[in-house]
Amino acid sequence: MIYKGVIPVDKQKLNQYRVIQREKPKLKREIEKLYTQLDAVPEVAGKVTRSSKEFPYIKSHATVRMAEPKQATMIKERIREKENRLKTYEKIETEVKNFITSIDDITVREIFELMYLGEKRMSQRKVGELIGYDQSSVSLKIDKYLKDS
Repeated sequence: MIYKGVIPVDKQKLNQYRVIQREKPKLKREIEKLYTQLDAVPEVAGKVTRSSKEFPYIKSHATVRMAEPKQATMIKERIREKENRLKTYEKIETEVKNFITSIDDITVREIFELMYLGEKRMSQRKVGELIGYDQSSVSLKIDKYLKDS
């Protein structure tokens, strides 16, 4: 039984979840590296338009120091793309975790937890050995539960 508000999950999403567990730390390191690169972008002099502080507001130009625009913009765009991907990964993670924790059947929930949520995610064969089933029985329980949910 799936509780109200829990998004059903299919095999594709469960497989995505496994890949996300490997990719997420790499993605976080890449984002950190991009922020380091952004901090290292050389500063250049640039001109901006401003107005005087008091009436009459007269337009004038000022020279400011800023990160080299093209390089900084390129790095910021890459950061934005990677952070959006990270948000998508986190959304999928939450959906899968909520789905698994909402499973009523203790045995089925244990199978899903061992295969997807544990620190050391196990194969169907290893899960079967641990809980006293063969690999095909584990596979059938997973397939039946996903089909019924």
